[in-house]
Amino acid sequence: MEPKELDTHFSGFLTDVDPSIVQQLGIVIQRIAHCFDQEQFESCLDYFTHDSVYKITTNSAELRKEVSYLDLDFNGLKSLLAGIPDHVRFPDKLIRHICPPIINKMDSERIFSTTKLSIYHVDLKGVSGLYAIGSYQDIFESRLNSGPQIIQRNVVLETRRFPFGSHLPL
Repeated sequence: MEPKELDTHFSGFLTDVDPSIVQQLGIVIQRIAHCFDQEQFESCLDYFTHDSVYKITTNSAELRKEVSYLDLDFNGLKSLLAGIPDHVRFPDKLIRHICPPIINKMDSERIFSTTKLSIYHVDLKGVSGLYAIGSYQDIFESRLNSGPQIIQRNVVLETRRFPFGSHLPL
């Protein structure tokens, strides 16, 4: 099944959302971040639908347009995560700090949310520094009884220059 092209940037927010919905989404977002922090990559996939899309984008002031660092469907994300152990990598860690999600829009099928994100780099000596900031722009299926799953994640970064490259999803 070909992934649907959905909104990539959200604006506004809903004020009359059931707090349990925000809590359920927040738990999923925190679990995914925890799996990435602990490099339990296979577990991350449980929170994405099989037709999901994962993107990392930023707005380039020089080019005056959006730039995409990563744009993968579910199978591409699965392949990327499966291949990470085979890559030569820095032994340092990335740690994510996530704020509670804001619900931007809801309908009977989807929930659109924005979650502010900071990613810190911790080197082998224990020195920490800010690696990137931005937000998760997530679209969830509205199947809250069986647990929400992400249809699309766009990691919208404010950071455009990184101290070193990384092939890890953010």
